Amino acid sequence: MEIGGCIFPDDRLYDREGLVRVKFSFEYNYFTLGITQLNAYLIGKITSLVIKKKGTELSAGKNLAYVETPKYFGSIIVPISSIVQDVNEEVLFNPSLLNSNPYERGWVAKLIPTNLEAGRSKLTNSNYACECAKKIIEERGIRCFSIYPDFKISGIGGECPETLRNIGDLLEHANPGSSVLLVTDNPKADQDVSNWVSIKGYAILEKRIEPSLKYYIIGKK
Repeated sequence: MEIGGCIFPDDRLYDREGLVRVKFSFEYNYFTLGITQLNAYLIGKITSLVIKKKGTELSAGKNLAYVETPKYFGSIIVPISSIVQDVNEEVLFNPSLLNSNPYERGWVAKLIPTNLEAGRSKLTNSNYACECAKKIIEERGIRCFSIYPDFKISGIGGECPETLRNIGDLLEHANPGSSVLLVTDNPKADQDVSNWVSIKGYAILEKRIEPSLKYYIIGKK
């Protein structure tokens, strides 16, 4: 399922806010927990992650991990009472995987449920998760993309040349591989952005055109 570009894979279950996802492995009696793509966009570019140690017993609703961005500090809760069996060392070393690959390499921990039946009753499928997420996405104007941008610039109500100059100044001092999300309502944006990235040697990594807004992720090679 997908809404606002935010994907909710059908083979996972979700908390009722659509922020945490779990995948059960009944053969080995554990579940893998991580955050959703929507949650990654709400949190922002994650720079630090701390996960509770193996063997820690947690009640439903308690904090499993803590995440930090330059502007945010928060937690990842566990929706099912469980014991931490394993933690993802790769994501501890590279927390940005929570943004760039939340459903595969960006898993947080594997846990053994201590009350499976009560826990499953608190989870929902991808259809319900999308419905719950719809209000958040519409209220906050969230859009998810396959690439998580390093920076965001709004060109709404502005002239394209001025906005593109600002992006150029930003990318000039950014590391290779960095990207900027441009949001604009300018009717000439498609032609102006395409011409500009060609002249500057940048690339349009992803584009989405909606009735009122246009979204471009521009990358530095």
